[in-house]
Amino acid sequence: MHVDVSKLLFSCRLFYFHTIKILQSERCLFFSLSDPTSCFLLGPTPIFETSTAPNFRGSLGVKMSGSVEEPQWRKVHSVTGVIPRSRHGHRAAAIRELIIIFGGGNEGIAEDLHVYNTVSKQWFLPAVRGDIPPGCAAHGFVCEGTRILVFGGMVEYGKYTNSLYELQANRWLWKKLKPRAPKNASPPCPRIGHSFTLVGSKCYLFGGLANDSEDPNGNVP
Repeated sequence: MHVDVSKLLFSCRLFYFHTIKILQSERCLFFSLSDPTSCFLLGPTPIFETSTAPNFRGSLGVKMSGSVEEPQWRKVHSVTGVIPRSRHGHRAAAIRELIIIFGGGNEGIAEDLHVYNTVSKQWFLPAVRGDIPPGCAAHGFVCEGTRILVFGGMVEYGKYTNSLYELQANRWLWKKLKPRAPKNASPPCPRIGHSFTLVGSKCYLFGGLANDSEDPNGNVP
């Protein structure tokens, strides 16, 4: 059976997080996420959203038959505030009516934390404090309640990190975490493009590309 990997998705509480999608008409990478009634595309072009959440069955993104209303994409106009510059490799999470975006790159790694209010259609830059992380791209990004965890990513071309940061979004407070290494094993090496998934009270890290050489192109899976 052929499966379109761009449609693979999983559920986390009331939100559905899509894997990175490729929009062929724009030839760019997007990150998308949705709540039960809307879906947002966040990428190099302005924001797009659906008026009705897509109806999927299981984890393979197979559309169910029936008289369910088809989703309709529309461009979000009249957006105000500090709009993020174009980028790719960024990550996003939804907390209530807010979409929080961090990282990504386009002629340099983006460092600011951007927040979009889906009700007021306004972008803003929260006054973050604490152990503010450097900008990164292709990093791990998970959300639990009002807490976001960031692991790894590319901090500059060819240079990766294995740092773990926590953002307490209710206070816009960053904290660098120092988890203990596993027994009889080394901590995860610096990497990009890995999966980072929250299940209960544990985060599972798998895969990605590492580079322990001086060659910025020397990626090793």
